[in-house]
Amino acid sequence: MAREWRTAVLTHVEDSTPGNKRFFFTVKEEGTFEFKAGQFVTFDLPIDDKVRLRSYSIASAPADGNEFELIVVRVPDGKGTGYLFSDVKGSEFRFIGPYGKFLLPENTDSDLCFIGTGTGVAPLRSMIHQIMKAGLPYQSITLVFGCRTEQDILYNDEFTALARENPRFRFIPTLSRAGDHWQGERGYVHDVYLKAFADGRPAQFFICGLNKMVSQCRENLAGLGYEKPVIHFEKYD
Repeated sequence: MAREWRTAVLTHVEDSTPGNKRFFFTVKEEGTFEFKAGQFVTFDLPIDDKVRLRSYSIASAPADGNEFELIVVRVPDGKGTGYLFSDVKGSEFRFIGPYGKFLLPENTDSDLCFIGTGTGVAPLRSMIHQIMKAGLPYQSITLVFGCRTEQDILYNDEFTALARENPRFRFIPTLSRAGDHWQGERGYVHDVYLKAFADGRPAQFFICGLNKMVSQCRENLAGLGYEKPVIHFEKYD
């Protein structure tokens, strides 16, 4: 686990959805920036005299280079995201990491279900791309992604294209405040994965989102007969 402070340059920023941006960083130190899919980094943001540590899951898959991507939602009146969302492209940031034990298991050769809400999709995206890139074995991949509205679906075009190209990948965006025109799933993620895995077939689950959502997922999956070793999760408040 890396503990030394490093420096990353913010090389590119992209608007994603209303209130969310994609941030692309390049690590200044020589050599490959090594991390595992699902891990996070912690930034020391220069927003006042105090140390302001903010942790963000890495949204990109590991690669043979020194770049990584974050997806960040702007927090109303939040000093950290307020700074990031200002014009700071080209700035240098101090960070430590990677950290985290929310990782892919050694054996992925089963049905894999990824369940996320909001920016909780970041580590799930990293894992899914790592599976595809590394050619890891799997039976099927289902991504259940909960958002409020269609405008809030992060990486929508990317996941939709991936599902179109790969018959073993299923993308199920689920909207709690869907408009009249929405033809996909409505409500919350729980109804979707409970229906998809009601038969209790062998599967592994990867969950990331707010504490309440994650806790409910774990309880529901246990009710279907799934045991703790196949339920992997990361939660935040």
